[in-house]
Amino acid sequence: MPVPRRDVVILRKKVRDLDRAARALRNLGDLKSLALALEVGVKLGSDPKVLAALNELEDNADVRRAAIRNPQAYVRRKRISLPKGAKVTIHESSPLRVGVSVGIGGHTIGGGYDTDSGWFFEIDGQSVC
Repeated sequence: MPVPRRDVVILRKKVRDLDRAARALRNLGDLKSLALALEVGVKLGSDPKVLAALNELEDNADVRRAAIRNPQAYVRRKRISLPKGAKVTIHESSPLRVGVSVGIGGHTIGGGYDTDSGWFFEIDGQSVC
């Protein structure tokens, strides 16, 4: 079952919020790596290939298990572009929650979809929106 349209609209709003946060932090010295992590989150959250991958991971347990075992291969197969040095992990907290975390610039940015509570974005394990 694809992600409901209303939740795709919510995702787009959250991505805009992340984009504003990234732009606000970009020139703040020690926070440059955090801004870079946010920018990666904005890019991934705006990429239709990422949404398609999340739909597939949500709908297909076999694909999800294979992606959890080898996330880099899954991301390459989906032709999702990541910055150099990014490390992808795909995790499943329960059968209803699928998320992706990317380590970049000394920070970990993550996000995903939970069928109970909708979209989530985290930086270094802390919810940002």
